[in-house]
Amino acid sequence: MLGYLVVDFDSTFVAGEAFDELADLMLTNAVDRIARVAEIAAITRAGMEGRIGFDESLRRRIGALRPDRASLGQLVERLRGRVTPSVVREREWILEHADRMYVISGGFREFVVPVVQDFGIAADHVLANQFTWDGDRVVGVMPGPLAASNGKTASLRELGLPGPVVMVGDALSDYAPREQGVADAFVLLTENIERPGLADKADAVAANFSEVIHFAKGLGKSTTLGKVAKL
Repeated sequence: MLGYLVVDFDSTFVAGEAFDELADLMLTNAVDRIARVAEIAAITRAGMEGRIGFDESLRRRIGALRPDRASLGQLVERLRGRVTPSVVREREWILEHADRMYVISGGFREFVVPVVQDFGIAADHVLANQFTWDGDRVVGVMPGPLAASNGKTASLRELGLPGPVVMVGDALSDYAPREQGVADAFVLLTENIERPGLADKADAVAANFSEVIHFAKGLGKSTTLGKVAKL
């Protein structure tokens, strides 16, 4: 493979949204559990689909949950069991090529790093937010580009990877680096979710991570990109 694979975390590397999983864990015994979990999931979707700014989405979800260290530890274990099936199948390939891979997320290093490290991806190859703490309780987000809208584009521009850079994800925020010229290609992974309106924007639509690898290998041998309906 020539260049780099930059992989989104939520609904791409793992089969779900980490904050939705955290809500499910933390609100297990709440009398209004169903309504509150649904509210947080709706905020997540609104941010992923661009109907509200990502900074607003993040702020509202943290305020609604205020997680602690114990709940985040439980979340890590749950996410380890929720890694996307085709990513698990390609674990040996990922271990072999981990130096050419980055994981980027509007989520948080506290739960992203432990999960991806199981696949050989080093902590310094993870671009994500960090919580701020008051004792054992999360109270906010450290300032950084990924805490705001267009954060993935800004983070990748700052990283300055030599091309070609293939961005892999499921949401509009994952397409943005390609649209804004920071990534050379965008592969839409549909294994976990298909969001409306993204297939036409993608350079390739992959049903699983094996097809992502196939595209990346082909890009390494080609000087041109052509949009395809599927791989």
